[in-house]
Amino acid sequence: MIVESAALGATGWVSGMTNAWPAECVEIFNLCMQEKFSEARKLYRVLTPSFHLDTHVKLVQYIKLAEHLVYGAPEWTRAPRLPLVGEERQAVIRTVIGAIDSLKTRRHSAHR
Repeated sequence: MIVESAALGATGWVSGMTNAWPAECVEIFNLCMQEKFSEARKLYRVLTPSFHLDTHVKLVQYIKLAEHLVYGAPEWTRAPRLPLVGEERQAVIRTVIGAIDSLKTRRHSAHR
């Protein structure tokens, strides 16, 4: 809830998903600090479904899988965490790929 928090005066942000989306999260944060909330919201809307993955009990596995999908980091985790499988894994993949695709579209539109 960085946009909302920044609007209320927050001056920092802690999020596991910033590991998967570092440049985008810095952009959101900087826009918020400049009080450019409507610009920040555009990017925030794209990434919010991925940010919500950070609120689940398996957030470590979700973050690692997101990092893997976004920039190729290893997705393995240490025991006792188990790998994601089945529909749960597919749901995370769909969420992250959706953001990746939206960011590509956004960048492509910005360069026109």
